[in-house]
Amino acid sequence: MMRMERLSAEGKAGKILLLLGIVVGWSSVILFLLMGAFPLHSRMIPLHLFADHGVLLITIKVSGLILAMIALYCAEKDRFSLAGILGLIATILPPIDILLLLGSLLLLISPEGRGFSGGGGADPGKEKTGISEGNENA
Repeated sequence: MMRMERLSAEGKAGKILLLLGIVVGWSSVILFLLMGAFPLHSRMIPLHLFADHGVLLITIKVSGLILAMIALYCAEKDRFSLAGILGLIATILPPIDILLLLGSLLLLISPEGRGFSGGGGADPGKEKTGISEGNENA
């Protein structure tokens, strides 16, 4: 399901936190729907005020979870910057989900999300001396 080879630690943690946030989000939607199915009466807490806005809250939460699932799909396709942006958009939809926020931020700051492939480029062990290897006439 989740390909984790050749990923940095931030990329792995970001994908795991996105998946965990999606699972927790769907379980909270199911729990909220079950709470609406069995109404409770209380003198201390006016539960009818919560029930009025419940449908709107569930709709916004489900749309955020769908965006998070698309972000996880983009992370599977090695498009980490798009996955991080979609995860941030899914996070700001109310109610704010901390797991999705941390996962999307980790995807954005990972080397894969910043666009570094890790294969090419300069060797970090070599220092620049100012003298090219082919020109030794100094």
